[in-house]
Amino acid sequence: MIRQRSSSARQTALLLLCLAAATVCPAQSTAGDTVYHLRGSVVDGITGKPLPRALVKSGDQRLATMTGTDGKFAIDISVPERPASNGNSFRGSASGVFLMAQKPGYLILQNRPTLIPLNDALSSTPVEIKLMPAAVVTGHVSSAASDSASGVRVLLLWHRVQDGRRFWTQAGATNTNAHGDFRFPDLNPGEYALLTAQWAGEQPQLTQRGTITQQYPPTFYGDVRNLPGSTKLHLHYGDTTPTDIHLHLVSFYPITVPVTTGSSNSPVNARLVGPENFTNITLRYNRTENAIEGSLPSGDYTLMLSNAIAGSQQLFAQLPLHVESEPVRTGPIALAPPASVQVHVHTQFTKQDDSSNTSLAISGGRQSASSSRISVRPPPLQILLRSEDGNGGFSVSHPTPDGDLIIENLQPGRYYVQEQIFRGYASSLTSGGVDLRDHPLIVNASNPPDPIDVTLRDDTATFNGSVLPGDGPLPQMSFVVLLPTDTAGRYTQAFAGPDGKFTAPNIPPGGYHVLAFRGQPVQLPYRDAEAMHHYDDKGVAVTVTAGGSQQLDVPLIDPPEEE
Repeated sequence: MIRQRSSSARQTALLLLCLAAATVCPAQSTAGDTVYHLRGSVVDGITGKPLPRALVKSGDQRLATMTGTDGKFAIDISVPERPASNGNSFRGSASGVFLMAQKPGYLILQNRPTLIPLNDALSSTPVEIKLMPAAVVTGHVSSAASDSASGVRVLLLWHRVQDGRRFWTQAGATNTNAHGDFRFPDLNPGEYALLTAQWAGEQPQLTQRGTITQQYPPTFYGDVRNLPGSTKLHLHYGDTTPTDIHLHLVSFYPITVPVTTGSSNSPVNARLVGPENFTNITLRYNRTENAIEGSLPSGDYTLMLSNAIAGSQQLFAQLPLHVESEPVRTGPIALAPPASVQVHVHTQFTKQDDSSNTSLAISGGRQSASSSRISVRPPPLQILLRSEDGNGGFSVSHPTPDGDLIIENLQPGRYYVQEQIFRGYASSLTSGGVDLRDHPLIVNASNPPDPIDVTLRDDTATFNGSVLPGDGPLPQMSFVVLLPTDTAGRYTQAFAGPDGKFTAPNIPPGGYHVLAFRGQPVQLPYRDAEAMHHYDDKGVAVTVTAGGSQQLDVPLIDPPEEE
């Protein structure tokens, strides 16, 4: 039983800490129980000031209490004695409990709970939980005409990191109030961009087709119409950043894109590719004319067209479009089936394969649990393609009867390639002579891309090391990353426990920059050389040879604020 005591209200609640082998937790403490007295405080991670009325809870959601007016809390944890399986008894207890805190206006860092070890030193060692204040973006939208800028759609984009690259994703959307004001609260640190959606304003809109209209185009913060030229917001914990966006009336010109594939029963969808897609510009399908219609201001765009035919394959087309101060009507556009790309796997293994000989059943080129027409051995890797557009998600490879891989149903566009390797490492990853670890795979609607060639080797190395704490104690967990400094290496993660020891096996030979961060995993833009300059004078540089083993000591550093 757990007895919780707030320092101000002495409130009581229950938390059952059942051991893995236990089936019942007693409702009352007994003489054989081990009682741990946990006391601590919740503080602002920037100012260090105590936070009253903060909710403290365990990771399993079974413990919860509030801090008092002084930001402090106290909990008594009673763990019952557990008999050992050999008939002897020992005083069993959970090794620790994860605690986290939350309070309005502060971020809930779910990936960084505080691990509290249950040991004899607990009662004499107060626990401090830090909450980081969230960032806030406020703003005002005004217009060049007499329109009040009320009800304008404002979007917030976040430059997030995935697989070492940054991608723009939508982080929020809101409408301006009657005064043209807006607010985005509870934001993580990072790089952001602001823009408005297309807005018609308050002037009456002409309904006749093919008419040039006056509207407000999507506008980025910085008074520009494109994401690269916009003013970015670099937010830190606790920042409140005011912004202003001024809208200008411009002419919108009718566009018409006839489609040769499609019918009234199978409409064609159209959207803008790239950051402009976040602005929700309306493009509609005219069933009578079998054409995409809409209106756009002067500029350069890329349209993605798609058509789902019932019972058949989806068709696509990608079209560059230039609008320059007059209506645009393109030539007829034919939609084509999605592309497929072959993946040829070349192995240069030198070690004995200890994996299972389990085979996959393949039917019609796809993995099938029920078919037994063709049986092939699972390939030692999987290829994932991530759309650079940010709207296509992932496309995943699957085995072919000849032992290679294939990726199907690819829309036109640019794709980043990720490999998930189950044995060895990829010493090369190319398509048509282009290194896909540094360049995207280009998929055109007119012709399929060149096959992807992957060469796998298994002459891997091993890193063994220790995290050096510096002036303070080691945390319960340290996050170790190996950043490749040449094309042969591969980004690798490892973890160190309270003793600071870590092992990173199956490492491709090559040069590495090794960093150790306090706490849980962090996302690093390790493919961005400019962004990683911050770490040039930190960590350890090391080179490992094929089949070798390297011992190293890595200084501990604080994690980056941006994730």
